[in-house]
Amino acid sequence: MEGFRGYVGPFPGGVKSGKMGGYRGNGSTMLDKNVERLLSEPWGAAQAGVQYNKEVLGSLCEQFSRLEPQARRGALQGTLFMRKGQRDSLKNEVRTLVDLATDDKDQWVSLIARALGGLRERFDLQQLQQDVPAVSY
Repeated sequence: MEGFRGYVGPFPGGVKSGKMGGYRGNGSTMLDKNVERLLSEPWGAAQAGVQYNKEVLGSLCEQFSRLEPQARRGALQGTLFMRKGQRDSLKNEVRTLVDLATDDKDQWVSLIARALGGLRERFDLQQLQQDVPAVSY
C-alpha cells in the first residue's frame, strides 16, 4: 500500500481486499483515487467504514467537495458500518462530515446526511420530502 510521509496506508492494518490505496502526498493530504473508487462501489462503504480513523475522516472532510457524488454518498454510508468503538471515538469527525454534506448540491448526498443527522433527533420524513425532492419520486 502506498503511504504518505512515512505513514503506511490510510487505514491501520490495511484492508484485506487490497482495494484501498493510500494518500498522495503533494503538499496537502489527498485521498488516493483507489479510496474514492472504493467508496463509489456498491459495498465499498462497508469495507471502508470499518477502517475509518481520524486521518481518513479528516481527509474525507478536506476533500469532500471534490469527490464524485457516488463517493460522497459512500463516505457518509461508511459511517453506518463503523464499529461501536470507532463511533464513540470519532463522533466529532463524523459530525463534521455530516454537517459538510447536509446542504450538498447532490440531493442524495444531502438526504443521507440529513438522515444521519436525524439519528439524534426525531426524523421528519415530510420535511425531508420538501427539502429533497428526489425523495418524493
